[in-house]
Amino acid sequence: MPNLDNEYSQRLKLFDAHLISHFPDKIPDSSLFSLLADNPRGEELMKYCFGLGEMILSVNYSKEKYQEIKLKFAA
Repeated sequence: MPNLDNEYSQRLKLFDAHLISHFPDKIPDSSLFSLLADNPRGEELMKYCFGLGEMILSVNYSKEKYQEIKLKFAA
């Protein structure tokens, strides 16, 4: 059975840093994480996100942290 923290960090590497800068490095204990992926046939497919069907991370943030994240994307 795959380690979810390892799978999460590997999937994050598929995206440009500016797209995931607000994502935590590890799955927080108080979060829900869901990953739906096809089995890619090679490293080349992974580079272009084929095989990644869906990745959802739901985290409860404090109002202050939420506002901080929101301001990063409001500009």
